[in-house]
Amino acid sequence: STCHSNILVLWKRRKMSFNPEKRAKIQTPPSPVIHIRSLPPHATPADISQSLGQFGHIVNVSLIPKRSQGLCEFVSEESAVYCMRTAAEVPILIAGCQVLLNFSTSRKIHSFERGSYVNPGQPSKVILISVINASYPIDVETISAVCSPHGSVLRVAMIRKNGVQALVEFPDAPTATRVLNNLQGASIYANCCTLRVEYSRSSSVSVRYNSNETRDFTASLPPPPSHSSQPYNKSSTSSSYRQPPSTYDPYNAATSHFRGAGFASSQPRRPSSSTGPPMPPIPSCVLMMYHVPVTLCTPQRIFNLLSLYGNPVKVKVLVSKEQMAMVEMASVEHAQGVIDHLHETPLGPASIEFQFSRNATISDPASVIHLPDGSKAHENFTDESVFRFHGGQPEKFLSVIKPTSSLLIYNIGEGTTSIDLYKLLGEHGVPSPLSVSIETREGETVGVLNFNETRQCAEAVMLLNNAKLSGSETPVHVSFMSNSSASSNALTATSTEEPSIETQ
Repeated sequence: STCHSNILVLWKRRKMSFNPEKRAKIQTPPSPVIHIRSLPPHATPADISQSLGQFGHIVNVSLIPKRSQGLCEFVSEESAVYCMRTAAEVPILIAGCQVLLNFSTSRKIHSFERGSYVNPGQPSKVILISVINASYPIDVETISAVCSPHGSVLRVAMIRKNGVQALVEFPDAPTATRVLNNLQGASIYANCCTLRVEYSRSSSVSVRYNSNETRDFTASLPPPPSHSSQPYNKSSTSSSYRQPPSTYDPYNAATSHFRGAGFASSQPRRPSSSTGPPMPPIPSCVLMMYHVPVTLCTPQRIFNLLSLYGNPVKVKVLVSKEQMAMVEMASVEHAQGVIDHLHETPLGPASIEFQFSRNATISDPASVIHLPDGSKAHENFTDESVFRFHGGQPEKFLSVIKPTSSLLIYNIGEGTTSIDLYKLLGEHGVPSPLSVSIETREGETVGVLNFNETRQCAEAVMLLNNAKLSGSETPVHVSFMSNSSASSNALTATSTEEPSIETQ
């Protein structure tokens, strides 16, 4: 009977293996690790991270190239479940090809292989970079050039006790996280010098001398004593290193996902003896936006602010990278205008920052991703009626100036009172202004709002611009205005006191 039972079990297993419908019913329990099949041969860990990172924070990615498979480990099981539910409804594309996803039988990716991500550990402002298969010389200048496009580098110290490693210190943990997310699994040169990045347990990087091995970019430190032995000399002709390829340009290091083509660039390279900051990225229509408060990080609210300096045509909130977004402007000039006027504007607890992206455009997502408030993470703004610039000129009443603590609100219609504006502010959660006044300008009714500080005014723009007054179908428009103009106008304006609210 035992033999008969075993034969029956084997027969059922074999029958099920040839029956896809029944086999599909055998479901692997949820796991933070996703098993990826049918990966294209050219797929990289960065491709997997870009495609699946929209579902949650990724701590590990590993390729199984001979089988066209891979593993992706999320920080939480909930993110993996979200990924699988989405995959059941819409196709998931990685490197342009549709892939098959399933929960892995493992709950963790344990080993690191070339081209893999690793669990980076607890966030810190110091990261440890390990260079796998370092076939070319790597020194402080190389590490700084690779990191600088993604964040300001304060200090670097090379470590050569166990291969080629470097400790890199940034101003804060969010900056270090941004660098880690962009460089993890990347290759400095084609098919070698792959970067493994993790947070360091050190709270800072100690630097005594400025040299090829250690450097403090915030201080002018002396070179090492002449009698000290340098553990590494970039100019040495060691047989263990090859000469770098001629296409190498570390100052253009943020190329798309480091697909193994090196850092080729038409941009002139800075001489190796330079200790100055990296060369700026090439101007582009696409901007990277950093440190956007979570409550304000939606495509519409970002559009509301940037539309005062150009015409945003696409806005994409990076779900996998907190407080970050990409914005495609109508032209390079519009993108430059945003950087010139909004870079380092106080907003929320920090200041927003901008830099040109290496992407020429923002591609439309394969599937719709929603933010916690229900809005879409990606929006295209194709209706020209929402733009404030036509023929290269700003619309009437729009002043293209840096943010101030005063706001002009127009398109509000004749008969609008300060009480109407106060109601509008309350409906949209706008910070309470110091004063609200109504005046007539060039035959039109406009409002003037004065805030205590610039950060409140910038938040008001994101919340109030394009809102609608009760009973009106016309969106209101706002513009920053000089504080001196606001003060002089307030002297003759009407109804500047905040209305009292009666309770029953």
